[in-house]
Amino acid sequence: MKAHTGTRRQKGRQLRLLAGVVLAGSLVLAGCSGDEPEAEDGGGSQSQTDEAGGGGGGGGGGGTDEAGSTDGGGADAEGATTEPSGPPTEPADIELEAGNRSASGSTDITIEGPRAAFVTPTGNIACTVNNDAAVCQLAEATLQPQAGHMVPGVLGDCTASTANAVMTSESGAWTCVDDPVAPLAAVDQGGWWVDEVDGTTTKVGDLTVAALPYGSSITVGSVRCTSAESGVTCRNNELGRQFTLSRNSYNFGG
Repeated sequence: MKAHTGTRRQKGRQLRLLAGVVLAGSLVLAGCSGDEPEAEDGGGSQSQTDEAGGGGGGGGGGGTDEAGSTDGGGADAEGATTEPSGPPTEPADIELEAGNRSASGSTDITIEGPRAAFVTPTGNIACTVNNDAAVCQLAEATLQPQAGHMVPGVLGDCTASTANAVMTSESGAWTCVDDPVAPLAAVDQGGWWVDEVDGTTTKVGDLTVAALPYGSSITVGSVRCTSAESGVTCRNNELGRQFTLSRNSYNFGG
């Protein structure tokens, strides 16, 4: 029983990280308007090349509570029995506050606030970052995720053949997100920081989005992403986990 409960808690943690990073773009950011990649220890990878590719890509996920609770219903003030609400599964179920925010730095950009998003100069990699995790997605890719490199239990229907995003997590790297990540980097959403640091922008479709130049990094809390011609590296220093993603390859580990 203890092992089973621990597994459910780990899955719940993965869900909350993914939901907090991706779903926050549409819920909060719209409302309130880097080092070179290194070889990873023990992680999986494919052949390393540059990240250059086409325009913006797709991705957004769901969330649940820590234990996936199925506790029985309670009673309201009138004494009537109510049904348990269950874990949140839709964007409207997840309440996230924007809080105060600011950005500073030029090549090493520090975000004071809950979240930020960016694309690489080519627009081929889009990432959204908060204090807990980073999620990145490719618009064009020639790689194939390996089944053993999936984040366990994030989405039941997500397989290596359908995985479309990489995240910093305690175990695994690949997952599935439902909505595009690149639009979250729009300057009136997760790309808000670009104006504060006099940064650069690019176009993804009809959207003007914040671009993180090669050789630059962006840090939100314990999570740091670095843009390079060879790809994007994101690391969660609290977890001691990171991934590197390019059009033709990926790598993850400690």
